[in-house]
Amino acid sequence: MTAGEPIPARPVVVDVVAVVGLMGIALLGLDDSYSTRFYLVVGMVAVGLTSLWALLCLGQRWGTAGYLLVASLAYPIAGATLAYRSLPSLPTVTDTLTATITGPSEFLTTIPPVDATGTVLVIPYLVGFLLGGAAAWMALHTGRPLLPVLPLVAAMVTCVALGTETSTALLVRAAVFTGGVLLWVVLRSARAGELDTGRGGLLRVSGAAVVTLLAVALAASLLPTVRSDARVVLRGRVGSGQEVSQLDNPLSSFRRNTRQPVNGADNVVDRRLLRVRGLPRGRLLRFVALDVYDGTTWSAGNRTVANDSGSLFQRIGRQVGARRPGTKVEVSIEVQRPWTSSWLPLAGQLTGITFDYLDGRAQREDVRYNVATETGMVVGGLGAKDDYHFTAVLPDDRLTRRSTPYGSGVALQPTGGFLDADLAPWNRSGLAPMAQVFSLAKYLRTNGRYSDGGTVAERGFLPGHGQARLGRGFFGARAIVGDDEQYAAFMALAANRLGVPARVVVGSDTGPSGWVRGRNVEAWVELRVADGSWRTLPQDAFMSHRPPKRSDVRQPVQSFVNQDTPKDPPPQQAPTPQQDPRTVEQQHQEPSSSTSPLVWELPLALLVVGLVPGLKWWRRRRRRSAERPGRRVVGGWTEILDLRRDQGHEVGEGLPRVEQARRLGLDVAVARRADDLVFAREEPTAAQAREFWGQVDAQRARAAAELGWPRRLRSWWSLRSLRRSLSRAWPRPRPAAAPGRRRSAGLPGPAA
Repeated sequence: MTAGEPIPARPVVVDVVAVVGLMGIALLGLDDSYSTRFYLVVGMVAVGLTSLWALLCLGQRWGTAGYLLVASLAYPIAGATLAYRSLPSLPTVTDTLTATITGPSEFLTTIPPVDATGTVLVIPYLVGFLLGGAAAWMALHTGRPLLPVLPLVAAMVTCVALGTETSTALLVRAAVFTGGVLLWVVLRSARAGELDTGRGGLLRVSGAAVVTLLAVALAASLLPTVRSDARVVLRGRVGSGQEVSQLDNPLSSFRRNTRQPVNGADNVVDRRLLRVRGLPRGRLLRFVALDVYDGTTWSAGNRTVANDSGSLFQRIGRQVGARRPGTKVEVSIEVQRPWTSSWLPLAGQLTGITFDYLDGRAQREDVRYNVATETGMVVGGLGAKDDYHFTAVLPDDRLTRRSTPYGSGVALQPTGGFLDADLAPWNRSGLAPMAQVFSLAKYLRTNGRYSDGGTVAERGFLPGHGQARLGRGFFGARAIVGDDEQYAAFMALAANRLGVPARVVVGSDTGPSGWVRGRNVEAWVELRVADGSWRTLPQDAFMSHRPPKRSDVRQPVQSFVNQDTPKDPPPQQAPTPQQDPRTVEQQHQEPSSSTSPLVWELPLALLVVGLVPGLKWWRRRRRRSAERPGRRVVGGWTEILDLRRDQGHEVGEGLPRVEQARRLGLDVAVARRADDLVFAREEPTAAQAREFWGQVDAQRARAAAELGWPRRLRSWWSLRSLRRSLSRAWPRPRPAAAPGRRRSAGLPGPAA
């Protein structure tokens, strides 16, 4: 079918419905990325507009140039109306064109679900307009069965790549999309005469495709869900997040929250920093999680949590998705003047935040949140009168010595290697990594003393958590003495060296009145367990609060290691993450092969099922489009014979075409027409070859109609004609001809 050639009304409706339906399934890949489904309305309106324009061009016999010209002019105008929900104007049209370039980056650097408004709505609009329009144009202006499928597959892949790693019902959508594509290709192939159809054939082909669709969808719904680490998406891999390494460090400045011999102007030990309402008793308010140790300080950073694409400080919308179930809370925070920090106090997994005053310095647009560390910050800082409300989910935070750590016991945080000599007894103990951590924590609590240098006599116990302070000045000293800063910094670093991912968290206890003063600020440690979540190691497990004494004598290490040995559970193998080079020692390990088999089994099954019919379709296309018209005629007759071979008939190799037609029950007129064209004095014209292929298609349809549906299906997957084609492509060596005998040159023989 040539461009502009009208086609019957029923195929037009089928093609338009197929494009709209399959584009809708593809766009649903963004369902978990937006807060509302208005994005789907925008995308589908774009598909509808381009499909209507393609239909109009078909009816008026306008070519590709006219379609593209009007579509390019309509793109920014319709986009301004849909994405920005306003009448088109020069600013909104300009914004639409700009968002076409900047929208994907802003979308991928905002934590889902993204607000379905403004710039980010250009993404579904662009996918629907560009790829949906291309599919509609190809479907209505070409008879090739597979060509319109290419933009639809591109739309599906694009939406999956732009979606989230934990997309719901992905396999079901993929199965329905695949089944719909198969059904549509079958219908278009039957329409083009490339499948065997006869009386009732089209209905049977459609029924078979529908059965295939339902079977694939049912199988997909019964299969387990694809793990989040089995797919690669763009989210979390685009952009570098907000730079936070230079922000204030509440661990390094911890002693401004404690009473010192000489309190400086910035000391807040007795000053009110925050007022908290709505947080359950016993839950800590979280300021910041510090997960990078450079040998001098613990600090926060981007991409610091191994195997977690959410470890970036990114924008948020009105809603933020919570990864783990838990108790829902709504908390209000009043920020007092002494609070001077860029960190945003939160608790649990943030799900939404609103600032109370529009004239305040901080607004939601200034917030950057790290899902992996559950830490928020405010661009420009958080100050007095920046009061806010936030909603959150408080998940289960329990941790026991029987918990399985995330990873396989590989030593982490290479800059903490200076502790390895002191940790050697635990490394050699034979305990599981988590049991080693608890054993070390018990040793630290039993032998440690607490001092923040708050008296003149204790001035020698200095602040800081560099290598010297944590090594010779703390764990390697005659007496283990420090405050929250040293205890938490050492415990997190030692846990990493023992193979358990750990980080330091600074926050506060709210107390019965809800007021947070400087003396309420504390530091604790979180450990990562096998399911990827982080659990709190209680302060009481590793921190001593007894004052220092000169007569302290440490208890022997071996007594702590040995007493824990009988209680140690058998080690469990946990998933081995791909470690980040900034936080983990480089190890030469074989890559993990624990990928979900569903990633390749479904495509492989579809490939195996469609391989034989696909090869026959490709062979038929080659014969129909041969370079010489004469070869096209020969290929057309051979195509009829191959169909009969696959149906189980003996075609009579070497017989004239007319005799073959009689033996096979074919129309003799078709055989005679082939002979007339092949043995004519002049090469057949392209028009004659095309006319002959029309007869071939009709002959094949009649031959297929003679069979029942089961035998017809078997013929589609029969290998008889393919084996013959391969034997002709690679013939066996023949003995040399006798001297004096020559093969006559000429046109192909009657049997072709």
